[in-house]
Amino acid sequence: MSRSNKHYLEFANFICRFGDAYEMLDLAAEVVLPAIFSGDKRRRGKNTYVLLNPEIVDLGEGHFGVAFEFVKSTYLESEQVFDANSDTLREHRDRIESAPSAIVLLVLTTHRLVYMPKTKYAPSLGELAATAQILINRQRDAYIEGFVKQYPRSERVAKRIEFGRQVPRATVEVVPLASGLSIQESLRRFSLIKKLTVTLVKPNSELDYDSFFRQLRARGEEVGAATTRVEHSNQEGLDKKVASKEVESAAKEGNSRVWIEGLDNENKKLTQKDSDLKFRQPVDFEPGEVVETAKEMFHTFAGLAANGIISVPTFMQTARAKASKALKEWIASKEQKK
Repeated sequence: MSRSNKHYLEFANFICRFGDAYEMLDLAAEVVLPAIFSGDKRRRGKNTYVLLNPEIVDLGEGHFGVAFEFVKSTYLESEQVFDANSDTLREHRDRIESAPSAIVLLVLTTHRLVYMPKTKYAPSLGELAATAQILINRQRDAYIEGFVKQYPRSERVAKRIEFGRQVPRATVEVVPLASGLSIQESLRRFSLIKKLTVTLVKPNSELDYDSFFRQLRARGEEVGAATTRVEHSNQEGLDKKVASKEVESAAKEGNSRVWIEGLDNENKKLTQKDSDLKFRQPVDFEPGEVVETAKEMFHTFAGLAANGIISVPTFMQTARAKASKALKEWIASKEQKK
């Protein structure tokens, strides 16, 4: 790949939950890792998505990750082209195959995702979330079916419902992480902020750093709320400095969705959401072999986290133990199947 290509990293919180009962590491050995390594594909329209060449990566100091290349296989169709010499259109039917991709590192011990687009038009974080959710749920269904088959046929329908309630279908959200700088750059586009909405996302195991959002989440759980959000609205304009602080508190942790409405510097309507606020870190290394690239990605991620530019959760000791246990169990199960 040409050295002229500019590469960068994006960061996100990978939230995988099975209802209120389990989160990603609770079912990593039984469902999540088998789904990632299944070689299964997601098809949508003319696009096929695949997690190519997945590998377990020892990142050092008790951190483990899963790295793979996320590929979107698609094609472009042409029906006509413009002839500049005659200023006319002429029929030209053609089909060009394309497979843009990104290198992905999922750090199991922090639930953080490091994402490096390898090519132009690489698939998005949203496409990754949708693909992961489908693959994980296929594996969840297979996991439940493994238990169901142990029962007589006459009992299987009831057992399938029973186990399905015990292990609900997975939901996956990949929430981009912002930094103070990326937030300020986005908010500078606003001359007036009319509305700010923060919708809380049910997190993995971590607590919200900001006490306001921590208390808001607790209250929502107490009343059994399916959705908890806070909205500030003023057609004359919100205090931009205060709004900026609230956006930073919400967007840096990756446990909420942010929506901002207002006017730009030309008094035209402007909206921004969490994906518009995301932090990108330029890098001087090229994407190459998956494991080695993932290690370089993690080195950059760890440096940014150490300097407080991006946030990491505080439950890492517990997560390290759970990740290590899950990996050992998954490797043992693979050996038994050989």
